[in-house]
Amino acid sequence: MNTVRVTFIGHPATGKTALIKQYLYHKTINEYLPTIQDTYNSLITVDGYKTEVTLVDTSGEEEFHLLRDSELTRTDYLVYVYSVTDLGSFVNAQEDIAECLSIIANNGNKGYPSILIIGNKCDASHRVIFLLEYLLLNTK
Repeated sequence: MNTVRVTFIGHPATGKTALIKQYLYHKTINEYLPTIQDTYNSLITVDGYKTEVTLVDTSGEEEFHLLRDSELTRTDYLVYVYSVTDLGSFVNAQEDIAECLSIIANNGNKGYPSILIIGNKCDASHRVIFLLEYLLLNTK
């Protein structure tokens, strides 16, 4: 059986946990409880092939970055989550991702994980990030 490790990173309160729980349990979370680090396992079948997926929900708090950093060297996919209602989470995306890639490179990994950038909370009425800004980030 195939195994895949997916690590979610980003600023606090951007919705990393909510995305994971929506995917796994089809539940919407409305309250914010800060995460230190949680791991979820799921078995998925795609085109008849079973894959065990481990989803790692990291803290966005600076004080827990050592936990996050230890995950970076083991991950297959890196998911950066920013909130369209939090300009800081968006503005720092490039720097945060570069820092993570540097940590991966400095630990002797032979390759980099695939990276997915998700703009979350698109349903919020007080949005501060719009399509043009997102496109500018993804062309760098």
